[in-house]
Amino acid sequence: MEAACRAKRDFLRHIAMPHIAEALALIDQGKALQPKGKGQQDTKQLRAKVTGLLSEVKRRLSSAEVSYNFSIYGGQPERLASYLSGPEWDQVVRDVLIELKGEPDALSLVIDVLRNILTSTAESYGGSCPQVEEAARKALDRLNELAGQALNAQQTQSGSSPEAPGR
Repeated sequence: MEAACRAKRDFLRHIAMPHIAEALALIDQGKALQPKGKGQQDTKQLRAKVTGLLSEVKRRLSSAEVSYNFSIYGGQPERLASYLSGPEWDQVVRDVLIELKGEPDALSLVIDVLRNILTSTAESYGGSCPQVEEAARKALDRLNELAGQALNAQQTQSGSSPEAPGR
């Protein structure tokens, strides 16, 4: 049986939601998603699409917390490892990649949010909950691999040279 976590930061409230809220605020303020070559109306539609997608990610993370009971507030935080290692998290990533296909600026923004969530999770749970730290790092590796493939495919289609994904 896995050792109980002694996490001090709640995944949903202290890690995921602040990263998502920050991205939403940047979009709302017009500081994010200023793609070159797009008109004002296209940019507005893209921002609305990304805002909706990030809201959907929030909803799915909230639902996962209920299903897996990984809250630090009366739940079992070590169950976050099962979520991050399981198909539900991977489906969130795949859905982002599908929804933002052909929109490299938007895809990069949302992938960065997911990377930040996973990096913060690994750092926050490290030492107090090694199974969650390990699951977050592995999920980050899978995210980087899938994102790198998607971004390289988009760059190849647009005719620009592919770059290695940021880590």
